[in-house]
Amino acid sequence: MLHFVRRWRLSSRKPLVCAGRMLLLPAAALAFSACTSQPRINQTVMPVEAARRTLAFGFQQLSDRYVEYLPVGELAYEGIRGLDVIDPDFVAVREGSTVWFGIGDPHSHSLTAPDDADADGWAALAVEAVRLSQADSADIAEAPVERIYEAVFDGSLSLLDTYSHYAGAKEATRNREKRAGFGGIGAIAQDAPGGVSVVRILADSPADRAGLSEGDLITHVDHKPVGHLTNPTDVARGPIGSSVLLRVEKTSGAVVELDVRRQRVIAPTVEMSVENDIIIAKITGFNRGTTREVSNGINDAIARLGGRARGIVLDLRGNPGGLLSEAVRVADLFVSSGRILRTNGRHPASVQDFEAREDDIAPGLPIAVLVNGGSASASEIVAAALQDHDRAIVIGSSSYGKGTVQMVITLPNEGELTVTWSQFITPAGYVLNGLGVHPSICTNLANANAEQLIRKTLDSGSELTHVLDVWRGIDHHPETDRKGLKALCPATDAMGDMDDEVAEAVIVDLGLYQRILAFAPTMVAAHK
Repeated sequence: MLHFVRRWRLSSRKPLVCAGRMLLLPAAALAFSACTSQPRINQTVMPVEAARRTLAFGFQQLSDRYVEYLPVGELAYEGIRGLDVIDPDFVAVREGSTVWFGIGDPHSHSLTAPDDADADGWAALAVEAVRLSQADSADIAEAPVERIYEAVFDGSLSLLDTYSHYAGAKEATRNREKRAGFGGIGAIAQDAPGGVSVVRILADSPADRAGLSEGDLITHVDHKPVGHLTNPTDVARGPIGSSVLLRVEKTSGAVVELDVRRQRVIAPTVEMSVENDIIIAKITGFNRGTTREVSNGINDAIARLGGRARGIVLDLRGNPGGLLSEAVRVADLFVSSGRILRTNGRHPASVQDFEAREDDIAPGLPIAVLVNGGSASASEIVAAALQDHDRAIVIGSSSYGKGTVQMVITLPNEGELTVTWSQFITPAGYVLNGLGVHPSICTNLANANAEQLIRKTLDSGSELTHVLDVWRGIDHHPETDRKGLKALCPATDAMGDMDDEVAEAVIVDLGLYQRILAFAPTMVAAHK
C-alpha cells in the first residue's frame, strides 16, 4: 500500500443543530423521533455532535479527494445502507428527496434528504437514521459507536476502489506506528520459556545504549513477569520519554535490572547482507526509516569491502509498498538526475513531479532489482525508476501493478480514511496500474537454470526491446491488451534462489550487465 499522510485541521465553524441546512428533517420525523420508546438497557448512546462532525468530515473528504468525483449525497446514502452489516434486516431506499428506512420495512421511517453537496446535512441525517433504528433493532442499539462508524464508512467506501478503506481509532493508531514509529526501546524479541528472548537490537536505540544483547532473556517489565508477546516489534512499548524497568538474564547467566528511557522507534524494514562481495538489501516495506536504513547499510558495506564491492541487489520481492516519499528517496539514492515519478489525479494537490536531487551513492556499481507479483506500489516506483533510467536490471516476474496513490486522512474520532486520490506515472511516461514493471530477465520460466535464462534473454534481445517499447508506450495506445502484455512474464509470488543466482551472474560480469541493459534503452530523455 502507498500513502500520502496528511492530518486535516477541523473547521472552527459550529454546525447548526435545529435550523438551516444542518437538519433538513420534516417536523413529523422529528416528532416521531422524540416519541420513540425508552432506550434499551444495553443501548449505545450516540454522541450526536461528535458523530455528526466525524461523518460530515469523512463524507466531505471522500467527495473532495477521491480520484473520481462522487457527490456527498451519494456517498452518505450508501453509508446509511451500510448499516445492514450490523442488522441484515435493515433496508434503506432513496426516493426523490426522501430517504426511507427501517428494519424489514423500508417505509418505517422517512427523512428529507438535503442537497447532494451538503455534508453537514447528510451527516445529521445519518445520525438520526441510526438513532431511530436503535429503537427497532437490538443489533444496532447495542453496536458500539465505533462499529457504527465502520459500517457507515465501509458502506460509503463500497463505491470507491478496493484500496480505499476505513480504519477505526485502534487500528489507525497501529497504522501510524508502522509509518512513523512508536515509543519503545528498540529490542525485538520472541517468546521463550521464562520470558522473551531478544533476537535483534536496533542500532543506537535505548536498548543498545543500555547494554541489552541478542540472546538476553527479559523476564520482567516494570516488576511484572513478561507474558505472551503479542507484538514482536518491541518488547516494551509505551509513551515516548517514559522509563521502563527490565529484569534481564544475560547470556552469561548474570541477572541485572536496567532502567531504560523510551524514545521513538521506527520498525526496521531493511535487512542487509553481503555475499561474494555483492551487497544485498532486502526491503520489506517503506516507512519513515527505510531510506536511512538503505543508505547507511550500503555505505557501511562499501566501506567494509574497501573497494571490493561488485554490485548491489535490491530485493523488493513480496514488498507491498508504504510511504510514497520514502520510495522516491530510495530511488533518488541511485538516480542522480531526472524525473523519478509523476502523480496525477483530480485534486490539484495530487499533481506532482518528483525529481532526483541527490548524487548516486554507488556510482559505477551495477544494480539488480528483484521483483515478483507481491512487489507493489512503492516497490514498483523504485523498480520502474531504476529501470527507466538504465540504472538497474530488473529480474523476476511482472510486479503486482498497483499504480495508485492513497491519501491517509485522520478523522475527528482518531480513525483514518485511506482514499485513492491519484495514479503514478513512471519516468518513461507509462501508468503502472494494472500493468506493473516488466523484468528484463523473466525467471518464472519452467525447467531453466540461471545460465539458460540469461542465454534466452541474450538470444531474444530484440524481442525484449520491443516488449519494453510497447510497455512504455501503452498509454498512447489504449487498445493494447494490458493483461496479454503482462502475461508474457506472469506475476508470481515465488521467491526462489533462481532470482539470486541470475542477479549474481549479471553483476559479476560487467560486460554481460551492459549488454542486457542495452536491450532496454531508456525513454526518459523524451519525458524530461
